[in-house]
Amino acid sequence: MHNNVKKNIESVQVLRGLAALAVVCYHTYIILMEPQYGSHVVFQGFAKYGFLGVSFFFVLSGFIIYLAHDKDLGVPSSVPTYIYKRAARVYPAYWVYLTLFLLAAAVGIGYPDFSWHPINLISSYILFPLDGGAISLPLKVAWTLVYEVRFYLLFIVLLLFGRRALWGFVGWAGVIIVGYFAGWFLPFDLLSLWNLYFLMGMLGFVLLKHIPERLGAVVFMAGMLLFVLYAVLGSEIIRIANLSEERFSYLHFILGPSFWCIIIGAILIERRYALRYPSLLRFFGDASYSVYLVHSAVISVLTQISMKFGVIDAIGPHAYFLVAFLIAASAGGVAYRLVEQPLIGVFARLRTS
Repeated sequence: MHNNVKKNIESVQVLRGLAALAVVCYHTYIILMEPQYGSHVVFQGFAKYGFLGVSFFFVLSGFIIYLAHDKDLGVPSSVPTYIYKRAARVYPAYWVYLTLFLLAAAVGIGYPDFSWHPINLISSYILFPLDGGAISLPLKVAWTLVYEVRFYLLFIVLLLFGRRALWGFVGWAGVIIVGYFAGWFLPFDLLSLWNLYFLMGMLGFVLLKHIPERLGAVVFMAGMLLFVLYAVLGSEIIRIANLSEERFSYLHFILGPSFWCIIIGAILIERRYALRYPSLLRFFGDASYSVYLVHSAVISVLTQISMKFGVIDAIGPHAYFLVAFLIAASAGGVAYRLVEQPLIGVFARLRTS
């Protein structure tokens, strides 16, 4: 058993990349279902599960934040660096992509369905609702970042007060769970079940330090079995919105443990057998943030152009699905190389200068 967890874990990067590609698959499927694009239902049998990449990202975020800042708990002097690193990781690339999206919408590209009100636009840029309500986000996929930023802000409590403040996070999880069973289900605030994923990720990191490497495969298989159980119980779910319905919402309690078992198991297996993964998978792990942020807009614009020139009818919706998926994923990789990676370097140099 190892108590030290290395921070550069290949399996985590690979899982992150696979989650991003799953979301690309899901949005390709969803966009092709839209009436303006022909109402094509393509590869639904597996594509409908792609949105679970979002749930996975949330669990992974809770895990990684705890991993990265475990030694900073109870060290108030670490707060400025923590805030800088989190902000530099989330905002610069997002601002570039959001601005490009707004410029495209302003000249009539796409189907913009957001508010141009200045308060809403500022809220979209800072990922925090200035008016206290929900943000009408131009980049729809950024709704997850609103949750991320809120969680990052709350994590500062641990940096200020140390591990004793973990009881506050336990209490937060308790209120969410009690609130759910008491009928307080509110989808877009601190009592949302989505917040449980971050907390489960934190729990996953705590458990990782106490599970022997030899049990890695067992833990991983437990996670996969829970995922299969979700697939059976949630077979009627065809898009992420369905998971918010009361009859399906209990499935969050299966998905969270499933994903932290998969994460823990994969790490323990990698550690035990010194596994290495293909460089392409590791690349998409590195590029996952850009892939996540740009893919939906790329698929939408590509599909509009394809509809105009009859491409979908010419090659068929199934072939088009594959083409759109590959182009969107590749575009995310290019965006990472051209935008996100250079920005990461710039802000890293600024921090050390």
